[in-house]
Amino acid sequence: AKHRPRDHHEHHRRLNEKKYSEDELTAILGEAATRSANADTMYSLADIQRIAREADIAPDLAAHVAASLPVRATSSSSLLGESA
Repeated sequence: AKHRPRDHHEHHRRLNEKKYSEDELTAILGEAATRSANADTMYSLADIQRIAREADIAPDLAAHVAASLPVRATSSSSLLGESA
């Protein structure tokens, strides 16, 4: 395999780029998610597991955490249905 200078520069750039701790990663992604979130956006467990997998987080760990969250209150309009 022939060495390509572009690959060398890319490797060097990655070695020198800023690294973030786990706490910083959590803060960055949490804030970014908050800023980009649409209040009406809902995610299925499959969506969450796919996102977790892409972030190198075990999908079953994400499912376990999701299952441990408090049950969300359902709005009165959906409890009463459309006939109310």
